[in-house]
Amino acid sequence: MISKEQKITNARLHSSYLSSIISMSLVLFLLGMAGLFYINANQVTKYFRDSIYIDVYLNDGLKESDISQFRKQVDIMPYTRETKYISKEDAAKNFEKEMGKDFLTILDGNPLPESIEIWISATYSSIDSISVIQQQLESMYQVESVKYEKSILSLVNSNINKINLIMAVFILLLLFVSIVLINHTIRLSVYAKRFAIHTMKLVGATRYFISKPFLFQSVLRGIISGLIAIIILHVTIYALQSEFSDIIEFADTETMLVLLFGILLLGIGINYVSTYFAVRKYIRIDFDKLYY
Repeated sequence: MISKEQKITNARLHSSYLSSIISMSLVLFLLGMAGLFYINANQVTKYFRDSIYIDVYLNDGLKESDISQFRKQVDIMPYTRETKYISKEDAAKNFEKEMGKDFLTILDGNPLPESIEIWISATYSSIDSISVIQQQLESMYQVESVKYEKSILSLVNSNINKINLIMAVFILLLLFVSIVLINHTIRLSVYAKRFAIHTMKLVGATRYFISKPFLFQSVLRGIISGLIAIIILHVTIYALQSEFSDIIEFADTETMLVLLFGILLLGIGINYVSTYFAVRKYIRIDFDKLYY
């Protein structure tokens, strides 16, 4: 029969194992949430970058074929996401909407030029890239001038860089804290079995033989913790999306799978490495130091 002391010891071990699973699952869940927010932050920054466009004003007297040829040339450029042709009449209507007055009644004709709005791909949304694009466009005979809001562009790029930096630092700090917490939890778990490790060493067990069950448990613990974190993350995502559908969105399936698979691998990796070094420590340590 199992003694009362043995039952208490087993209960404590099971409680310790369960608490380590729960704590590691919560840590991995926080990492997953940080990764999700980073993905959404990238989507937001991509949205702002995709909203950048430049106005290309065309020379007067161009034939329709010249304008069509110019637009076709621009459409195939790698920096072009979309183009929109604005005729003189459309330009006058837009001006009237903004100013609230029909200025054509005052003037003899329509002085506004034809133009093409070029929506820039997010990859080419930096000031340096758009400056190069501006020079290329102004060298074409159809173009009179190229205009864009340089101050707004600088502000957008500056804020985007700050957001990316803050998110990267936050995730790195969270990752560091997570590694420390999981490592501490595992060391406590191995510490509770330090005398068993020493006993196996005394009877001639090899380092591999001693480490094998601990490493197997670490992988199993990592898988369980990762799966629990993934389930909690899924539930949280659905809850957030139902409440804040305009703000929180699912990333594409491939990105989400990479994120979830990364959580699982991280849980297994941190558990395995921490267990390996903790077991190695108590294999090497002298018997007198096991009490400290």
